Amino acid sequence: MVRLRCGLVRQLSYVVAVLGALGTSSLLAEALPHKIRIGHPGVPEATDLEVVDPAELSPTQFSEAQAASGPVPKTPVAPLGNLPGEFEKQSAILIGSGQLADELPAVFARIALLTRGRVNLIALAQGDEGRRHAQQVLADQHIASPHLHFVNAPHNSMWARDFGPLTVRQHDGHSALVDTWYTSADRMEDDAIPELLAETLTMPIVPASLFLDGGNVLTNGRGLFVATYDLIDRNLQPDRDAELIRLNLGQLFGASEVVFLEPLIGEPTAHVDMFCTFVSADTVVVASIDPAVDAENARILNHNAARLASMRVGRKRLRVVRVKMPSHDDTVWRSYTNVVYANGLLMVPIYPEKDAAGSRTALALYKGLLPDWQVEPVDAEALAQLGGALHCITMNMASIDRLPPWIAEAKLAHPLTRWVKEQDADFQRAYFGGEDGVGRRTIERAE
Repeated sequence: MVRLRCGLVRQLSYVVAVLGALGTSSLLAEALPHKIRIGHPGVPEATDLEVVDPAELSPTQFSEAQAASGPVPKTPVAPLGNLPGEFEKQSAILIGSGQLADELPAVFARIALLTRGRVNLIALAQGDEGRRHAQQVLADQHIASPHLHFVNAPHNSMWARDFGPLTVRQHDGHSALVDTWYTSADRMEDDAIPELLAETLTMPIVPASLFLDGGNVLTNGRGLFVATYDLIDRNLQPDRDAELIRLNLGQLFGASEVVFLEPLIGEPTAHVDMFCTFVSADTVVVASIDPAVDAENARILNHNAARLASMRVGRKRLRVVRVKMPSHDDTVWRSYTNVVYANGLLMVPIYPEKDAAGSRTALALYKGLLPDWQVEPVDAEALAQLGGALHCITMNMASIDRLPPWIAEAKLAHPLTRWVKEQDADFQRAYFGGEDGVGRRTIERAE
């Protein structure tokens, strides 16, 4: 049974038929034959990227999102802790292996392959049968996965970013899980995951009276938080105004300033991660849309970019870099900001059949912004058909101070086997045009 993103249930007009997961290597070989090498023509260096100057964009009419934004009120009560930026060190990444391994095995296998040697993967399994199926998917691809740890946890969907707990680092150095309200009444197993993880990881859990999907909150790890106005819409009550919602974010996650942005019109989730991502504390990537294709959403994104460019991080303004969003003329929303950070590895969703040139540009852009990172493509077309991308099916768990022995004792950083090296080299040749380019350096860094 195909299980769609919960946000899509509210807008059935944007639901389309699911395309099967396609083989990444063969698809890329056909659709993306060009070479991408740092320092070669056609690859933008960091100084050549499209950066927003707030003086170049005139803010449009004063929006409700802008009015709701502002600093977090000061109180005598200390915050629970701080939510780290996703680009910071991660203890683990949570994924739901049930639906993912069943319906999109190529995506599941690709994530398992790329994250090995980088970060622990905590995979929710649908009992022993579900675990064996997920393991078989990897075995069929000859992918060793000592970093993949299964937790027997029945779950309804693969959208871990929606239902997974947010991990905060407390001021005493320990960590805690925050369990916000989950709105999908038909996904009770998903809703139970935070408590189950808290028990499994022996971590304290804090229930929060706040409707908040993980895909609709981003932070630079220094107190600046970004969400869309959908967060206000879902939590506004007679006794809870925008200021109190900002205070909630401050008390739970250490927010000092909250910027509410306008959500995209027609994009079903209304999540900020569909058009925005922090690559560092002082740099954020914001999507752009050709106004000739979609004038209203182009205006919204330009307005959002201008507002972020006016924010300060320390003594300087926040740097805003733009990446062009693929066309949604088929009512499917594809994102180049729905990325996953994993300790020096950045997994970028690509759409080689729909937007081959844009996929190449997005990869080059992130490589220019993160020159010391391993930047890898993952074909996310099938995920887009279901209503999300890579960020949507993962949940970063940056601060876990008490990993269970069965995770802590695993050898995370280990040499790649010769077989995997050869297989990954085949993929790199198909995409990058040869082992002497980015592909070869990527493999060497993974060792």
